Amino acid sequence: MPPKIVTEHERAITRHNIMEQTMKLIVKNNGINCFTVDSIAKSVGISKGSFYSYFISKEECIHAVIEESCKNDMLALEDIFNENIPLSEKVFKFVKNVFLGENGLARYIEQSEYELVLNKLPPVYRNNDENYYHNTLKSMMEILDLERKIVETVLIMLGSIGDIANNEKLNQDIKDEAIKAIIYGIAKYIEENSKQNHSYSSEFKIIPMQELIWLNGF
Repeated sequence: MPPKIVTEHERAITRHNIMEQTMKLIVKNNGINCFTVDSIAKSVGISKGSFYSYFISKEECIHAVIEESCKNDMLALEDIFNENIPLSEKVFKFVKNVFLGENGLARYIEQSEYELVLNKLPPVYRNNDENYYHNTLKSMMEILDLERKIVETVLIMLGSIGDIANNEKLNQDIKDEAIKAIIYGIAKYIEENSKQNHSYSSEFKIIPMQELIWLNGF
């Protein structure tokens, strides 16, 4: 019997399923170290060999999942900031539903872990990350109507929220109160700085992907 011909549409569906199951395994295992290619293939219902016809390694698959998550976060950020609600509610909604949402990857993958992922991939992946996040940061500047240094400050503040949320030593009520205080601080900071006139410099600083994800959650 001749081998079954797999259409591009079928391949796209399988690739999506692989990435979806990988995301679920990251959430379930609270990170990327406690599952294997075998785990991913089993959860999708394909063979290990079939997995390697879509991704060269577990690390490439995780990289694809992170990149897709970042794109979705940016779309969510834009949608939320286009809503006709107070600024503080926009920030609160983004933090709670996206940044600290179930699939907020900053909750599960630390910068050092992501560095290990990049180190196992060809250098082109790191270069592509830098170019992609160069454009992402510029988009954030447009969405939030802020200059670069203000956006970077907001990202650091978001990173502090992630640190608080993941601190198991803190009482939950204290966590909630601290996060709420930072959210309103971010909203106030954006409000105070969004009316500044600014233009994009040709010397725009490139921010590596790993810094953006683990410093600020995107």
